[in-house]
Amino acid sequence: MQNMRKPHSRLVFTSLLGLAGATCLTSAALASGFGLREGSADWLGNAFAGETANAYDASTAYSNPAGMVRLDQDEIDGAISYIGPSATFSGSNTNPYATGNLSGTSGGNAIQAAASGATFGVFKLSPDLWAGFSVTAPFGERATYPGDFVGRYQSLVSAITDINFGLSLAYKVNDHFSIAAGPNFDYFSARLTQALNVPTLSALTGQDPISALKGNDIGIGYNLGALYQFDDATRIGIDYRSRIQHNLTGNETVSVPSIYSTYSATSVPQLEAANGIAKTSITLPDASAYSVPATASVCAASGVVAPPIATEVRFSTPPAGGVLMEVVAQDRPGLLYQVALALE
Repeated sequence: MQNMRKPHSRLVFTSLLGLAGATCLTSAALASGFGLREGSADWLGNAFAGETANAYDASTAYSNPAGMVRLDQDEIDGAISYIGPSATFSGSNTNPYATGNLSGTSGGNAIQAAASGATFGVFKLSPDLWAGFSVTAPFGERATYPGDFVGRYQSLVSAITDINFGLSLAYKVNDHFSIAAGPNFDYFSARLTQALNVPTLSALTGQDPISALKGNDIGIGYNLGALYQFDDATRIGIDYRSRIQHNLTGNETVSVPSIYSTYSATSVPQLEAANGIAKTSITLPDASAYSVPATASVCAASGVVAPPIATEVRFSTPPAGGVLMEVVAQDRPGLLYQVALALE
């Protein structure tokens, strides 16, 4: 696309392509703010430990659809999460067209608070077959910097929305083993803006043209899951979500300060010539995870007779990387102790 050959058009995509590159290099980018994991209240409450093997509710349609066979009835589950992050920039930015650094502010807290929601459903079709769906927001970002931000020529606004709709079928092979698979339909949209550094005119007027790009796409991926129940106390769950390629198509618009025409009659039409259709691509990363919850009974070592304590230990490797461990103990009905430890 001819607009993409223009230097400032390429700059508009810098923040999006940077996110794509970082995300493709390592799944740990899920912890950077671009990836969101606040899908189910159960996941958050358990620090994501055992999420691919727990199969507590309908959210297993996303975390591991093979776990749907462990649900005794049809279920609909939903959650809304409030995300209030804080991120500030410190440093300087070199002016490529002059000596020294660009003037400007650090921008303050650029990340905006937002709400994220999810819905899950599981339906039993037959004694050995289950169907499920999930609607989640696995990726997203809302970052806004003021016009005098020292990094305004790199980014001003980055608004990324990702909505994933997943379908899945789970088959109960036998009382111990189940498998599942299904497609994922992913809607991805981005709005990215940045200031354009026009030599002489930017310095002379103290104003910058603003380039804004909007684009969206629908990509398709798939989800695979398996669950094996060793006994009543131990099972292992494995889940894989494929990467999804998005080819974004949208419009680029350059807004030029009117004062520019006073100093240069040709500057405004030259800059506005970039207006038009623009394209780029981004690949959302694949993710895999496993969990091994195990339950055991222990008794007091003293001579005092004590009731057994049911203890469950859950280990898992979440898509963001690291290790999660959760210990749940119950010494009598209605009294539950729970400790979760996450290392990422």
